[in-house]
Amino acid sequence: MQKTDDRLRLYFDFTDSHQSVYFSRPSALVPRPSLMIELLTLLIFIAGALFWTDSMRAREAALDAGRRACAAEGVQLLDWTVMLKKTRFSRGEDGRMHVKRVYEFEFSDTGNNRIRGSITLLGRELLALNLPVAHVIPSAVARLH
Repeated sequence: MQKTDDRLRLYFDFTDSHQSVYFSRPSALVPRPSLMIELLTLLIFIAGALFWTDSMRAREAALDAGRRACAAEGVQLLDWTVMLKKTRFSRGEDGRMHVKRVYEFEFSDTGNNRIRGSITLLGRELLALNLPVAHVIPSAVARLH
């Protein structure tokens, strides 16, 4: 291998004749496109993992708020779960952008019906909790829980 004019000269032996191929040296200051794609892909995966982690923490906060509200009203939270209904960006009182999430859940006041409620979180802060007024239970109807 010989250096010639800041290029690498490689010799390949093809049937008794020497052919040379020139390869230019890549500049150390210019990043390779494949490296940029790899870094961009890595950043996308990291951002996705952070968003997923934040969503799981917000879901736990919504589930906890739903449990406490149902216990305070004397109704039963069904399936012990909340369902994400809507996600969007919204500004908080501090003027910064936060993720606003609306969760739905189901509860029962008699044990044989399902009533939908909703929880709205801004970040992980409880913004609104909608627990529809339970119907007046006639005295002939027995509560199951």
